Amino acid sequence: MKKICVLLLVALIALVPVLANGSKEEAKAAPSSIKVWVSSGSEDGVYKQVFDNLEKSVGITIIDEYYPKDELDSKLQVAPLVGDTPDLVVADYLMIPAYYEAGLINPVESYMSDELKADLIPSVEVETTYAGHTVSMAQFDAGMGLWANKSMLEDAGIRIPTTYSDAWTKAEFEDALKKLKANGVEYPLYIRQNKPASLYFQYMPFLASFGGEYLDEDTMLTDGALNSEGTIKAFEYLSWMVSEGYINGKCDYENGFYERKESALALLGHWKYTDHVNFLGDDAIIIP
Repeated sequence: MKKICVLLLVALIALVPVLANGSKEEAKAAPSSIKVWVSSGSEDGVYKQVFDNLEKSVGITIIDEYYPKDELDSKLQVAPLVGDTPDLVVADYLMIPAYYEAGLINPVESYMSDELKADLIPSVEVETTYAGHTVSMAQFDAGMGLWANKSMLEDAGIRIPTTYSDAWTKAEFEDALKKLKANGVEYPLYIRQNKPASLYFQYMPFLASFGGEYLDEDTMLTDGALNSEGTIKAFEYLSWMVSEGYINGKCDYENGFYERKESALALLGHWKYTDHVNFLGDDAIIIP
């Protein structure tokens, strides 16, 4: 948590002149207050605590306001017109390039110390770079995982891998789905189907496994990638799992794995850790 505070502190000071149209000299003047708009979510309580700690440690007033994602996007579009522009925006990186293209944010690399730049892990450095500029400061790198209900796997007689070197083969994965279904698990694998903001990266492990891709990184076009043989095979495989009843193709809820317990496996990220552990306890494990 201490490192997150440092990163946020740098971001707070760096974005003041960027979004308020000030100068670097003004940034060094150490403003007495900063207005922060946050894309509201499960981390709200953590941000409130971080901001409280920052206020105490650096002697600055932080006015933090929390808005649902869609409302935040709308407010940012009109903020420059009504003179209500925040000094800092905390949002999912998915929206940052769009903000940059719309002229709502400016690059931050000139406000970052060499020490901070050197401390970035390679994936964060790549992910926060857009059009040749560092357009945001990431606090962490999100990761996907294949979560599992340990008891459900054991009840179905399924081997549980413990390291990447003994991970399931494709045949073993399919056998696990078949055994879980036969053992009464309604939909062995949970993947929510009506949330485009997350579906693209939930499908990525399948695309990567079949050699597919969404975008040709050389041309920045979907042609040759989204319609490639590997991508087509990946989505055919996903379609097959739906037709076999291994995935609920109409799933429009968040809790199929951890609360409803209609699934034994779930392709999700670290952001669901609290829900998984609170509902499943020691049964919440990650399959390598």
